Amino acid sequence: MDTVKSHSAIVGSSATEIAQKIAAGELWASEVVEAHIQRIEEVNPRLNAVIIPLFEQARAQAKTADDARSRGETLGLLYGVPITIKESFDVAGTVSNMGISALSQTAKQDAPLVKRLQQAGAIILGKTNVAQLLASNESDNPVYGRTLNPWNPERSPGGSSGGEAAIIAALGSCLGLGSDIGGSVRMPAHACGICSLKPTSSRLSMVGHVPLLPGQEAILAQPGPMARTVADLNLAMKVLAAPGQEAFDPSVPPVSWREPSDVKLDNLRIAFFTDNGIMTPSPAVRRAVREAALSLLKRGAIVEEWTPPDLLKAIQLYFQLYGADGGVTSKKQLGNSKTLPQLKQTLQTISAPKALLKVIAALSGFMGQPLIAQLFPYMGEVSVSEYWQVIDERNRYRAAFMAAMEAKQFDAILSPVCALLAVMAAIEEHFQSQPDYPVHPPV
Repeated sequence: MDTVKSHSAIVGSSATEIAQKIAAGELWASEVVEAHIQRIEEVNPRLNAVIIPLFEQARAQAKTADDARSRGETLGLLYGVPITIKESFDVAGTVSNMGISALSQTAKQDAPLVKRLQQAGAIILGKTNVAQLLASNESDNPVYGRTLNPWNPERSPGGSSGGEAAIIAALGSCLGLGSDIGGSVRMPAHACGICSLKPTSSRLSMVGHVPLLPGQEAILAQPGPMARTVADLNLAMKVLAAPGQEAFDPSVPPVSWREPSDVKLDNLRIAFFTDNGIMTPSPAVRRAVREAALSLLKRGAIVEEWTPPDLLKAIQLYFQLYGADGGVTSKKQLGNSKTLPQLKQTLQTISAPKALLKVIAALSGFMGQPLIAQLFPYMGEVSVSEYWQVIDERNRYRAAFMAAMEAKQFDAILSPVCALLAVMAAIEEHFQSQPDYPVHPPV
């Protein structure tokens, strides 16, 4: 097999396949890493997905891995597997600034989850691009520029983990680590046609991730793996969620990762919906959900179309909690840094006086823009007592949602990721509202 065909076969392999072939002696870590570096060098000039390459470090680590295998040492689950890391995670010797020029401190050590991946044998090829302040459904910022979708450069790869999704879809990496608070691994996976997982809040540690709204704990961000196959997500979670996280982060419960294959589809009760009643998804999105539901039904699951309770309330609570400080924390993080127009618009909205937001909402309703009319009254700064009240409303909403699921004995919910397919690049400069469809309540 010539080199080009060999490299093509390697980069087209999953992380699971690569790990198995290296362990079996069919591949060397060095050739796997080199194939992926060449692929990144080929596609990245037009994608702008990998913004901090670590190629020489990766080559050195691959040689060390090959030497260890030659000595017969025990190999980790990810031994020799090339991966990429979202820019907002600490990787020793690199900057994590979320696309904000004012944040320029170099990490002295790896984030604990990054360290876990490396201890399992993974080799980091580089760090990937993000949305500025991780606060957009596009991955664009004044520091690193805009990332484009590998399938169509006129479209966005999503955000905020769009660099990860783009380079994985383009075969430059087979596994990545992203983070998600309101869709940031789910939306890019949807836009680029790959897989991702946002674990339950506090399942994985956020230590070593750039603080996103420091002190805000009402809506928790979560690290999450990204890959081209679900099997690779499972492989990554075996490493990321292995016992012992409580040693460096007491907020993480000591719960072992269960093998997904232990869950049998027979008689599993699954609810699905294709429209949340707020923004009707495109026909292609609705069709994909129905096809997935039909596939589960054919495999023995009990599938039922269902209307979840008051999803508009969930979105209103999300905006109330996320912008409760009126944008003060975000503005402090941005400092004097250049701010993208879409982020500036968001901050102007949540920092506007409540009275003005209510007037805009009323006018929007009159002009046939119901989504703005329904959401704007719930944006903006609130007092401490008002904040506590919203927390109480969130808790009561959660309880009501779970009670509705329990009443139907549902085990899971299948829904769209987003109402739209991959949007045109730079569309957020003109169109800010693009609600995602979280599988669980966003709060």
